[in-house]
Amino acid sequence: MPLNAPRYHILLIESRVEVQAQLRQMLSPPYHLTVVSKRPRALDIIDRCQPDLIIIELSLAEVNQFEWVKNIRQTSTTAKLPLLLLATEAAADICLKGLSAGATDYMIEPVSKAECLVRIKGAFDLEEQRKNITSEANSCQFLTMLLKKLPEAVVATDLDYHIIYLNKKAENLYGMPIDKVIGQPLKTLYQSHWLQPEDEAIAVKSLATIGEWYGENKHVCHDGQVLSIFTSVRVLRNQKQEPIGLVFVLRDITQLKCLELALKESELHLSHIAENIREAFWIMDFVRQKFVYVSPAYEQIFQLSRRSLYRHAWDWTRLVHPDDRHLLNQPLFLDKSWTESNYNACLEYRIIRADGSVRWIRDRRFPIQNALGQPYRIVGLIEDWTEQKQASQQIKAALAEKEVLLRELHHRVKNNLQIISGLLYLQSYHLNNPEITSILKASRDRIESMAHIHDQLCRSQNLSRIDLGRYIQTLARHLYSSLCASQDRINLLLKIDSIELNPNLAIYCGLIINELLSNSLKYAFPDQQTGTIGIHIYRESTQIIVLKIWDTGIGLPDDFNLNTCHSLGLPLVHQLVTAQLRGTIKQLSEPGTAFEIRFANGGTHSVNDYLLPIHSS
Repeated sequence: MPLNAPRYHILLIESRVEVQAQLRQMLSPPYHLTVVSKRPRALDIIDRCQPDLIIIELSLAEVNQFEWVKNIRQTSTTAKLPLLLLATEAAADICLKGLSAGATDYMIEPVSKAECLVRIKGAFDLEEQRKNITSEANSCQFLTMLLKKLPEAVVATDLDYHIIYLNKKAENLYGMPIDKVIGQPLKTLYQSHWLQPEDEAIAVKSLATIGEWYGENKHVCHDGQVLSIFTSVRVLRNQKQEPIGLVFVLRDITQLKCLELALKESELHLSHIAENIREAFWIMDFVRQKFVYVSPAYEQIFQLSRRSLYRHAWDWTRLVHPDDRHLLNQPLFLDKSWTESNYNACLEYRIIRADGSVRWIRDRRFPIQNALGQPYRIVGLIEDWTEQKQASQQIKAALAEKEVLLRELHHRVKNNLQIISGLLYLQSYHLNNPEITSILKASRDRIESMAHIHDQLCRSQNLSRIDLGRYIQTLARHLYSSLCASQDRINLLLKIDSIELNPNLAIYCGLIINELLSNSLKYAFPDQQTGTIGIHIYRESTQIIVLKIWDTGIGLPDDFNLNTCHSLGLPLVHQLVTAQLRGTIKQLSEPGTAFEIRFANGGTHSVNDYLLPIHSS
């Protein structure tokens, strides 16, 4: 029958739920699996389940120097039952003791499905081979095969420490061929350096009293290479229980020790950083909801002992300001419904310390996930944010005060411009010269166009930008009502993108539109003619703004030249476009009069075209 047939029954003794699930997925099928979460009494559970093989968590098996494993091996019905230890890489060395106690083999986590099946099959193979051993020769042959397959180096010596056997792993580890070391002293293979002077005496005493010893030491090979070795030594005895030699099981842990040293150095660096930064750094165990580390800065910030946190994880919350405690209603630490998208990783709140001082706290935290994507640690950083918070509030207060002053300034400028406009109106009222009255009227319109800017600024939420569409509508309505005596015969069309300009550019645009729109209203439609005046403002590209003003009136003379015109208005337009806006202006060859102005602007823009006929109210 094949080894993966359903008759093979495996007993899994494992306390960790995730490992139970992983092995269930790997082994069911082809094997029938029974899972126990706690280490039971050895014979009771085996009598009940009658398994063909046992897999047991190392931490459950190693209690009292693997007493549970030894009990199984001492009972005739279970003496040959295959038994596998399941251990983490950090505890791999302890598995060697388990092998000495009677375990068949061991697996190192994380274990793949392929490796798990191979290990189980190997354990069954060993058991089948044990059943077929009928003679001492067969036993020796089986033992030799087993030693060759072991992942550890094995060396056997007589009582005088002369080498009588070593497996292939030992030959490869020390770089010495078997035929050159058999019969030679053990020091031919390596020189042993004890980690502590007293370790050698302890090893000798342990071998003399209990017949075994295990521990770490340094081995210097014949080529000078130094290895870190975990050594397990047992006394070999004959049938009369007389000592006849020693067997050494040697595991190379050099790489593991290097990794351990690097990890310790990394932890030391992290500890130095955490111990010296002004922010409080903490780590919490997600499952137990207990702090596993809190840096010294916590005591300076909260004026509480770190020991209180280790005992009561929520002790600090009693210092939170009553008005800010509602902020802690959201999960401060993660729960089962946690997702990365809904986890608020930053809070700002106040605390009231024992001395009565109120401090602003900035609390940032984030989860650390395991290989399955589940959070198992929470790391946080707590900072005393008081000075920065106060500075921020002062800056906001200063900005608010400055904004009020600016609004008041724009309001007063608008009032002063309106006073000047009113004075010009009173002056023109007492004049009988139509030409001078017209000049004063044009000056008043220019002043009004600037006053509209300051009026809009003092009402706006943003004092640095002007909504050009809103401003042009207000200005156009004012000029239309002021200059168009018969508003039924002239229609005013506006098509303006939603463009924001800084106030200076807006004033220049307002003056330009004031001049060109005034000219069209005054001169484009003589003798009660009807027609249309249009203003079109749009953004041609990211930086270029185009302004078109046109009418369907009688047009300009054929010999008209913008640069040689003797009036004030059009030369003023040319000067504003070229000198102030740094743009271009050209007259379009269309019926009536049309001008196109282009200039650059870096303001924000959102398209919002609209077509509005404007009539007097």
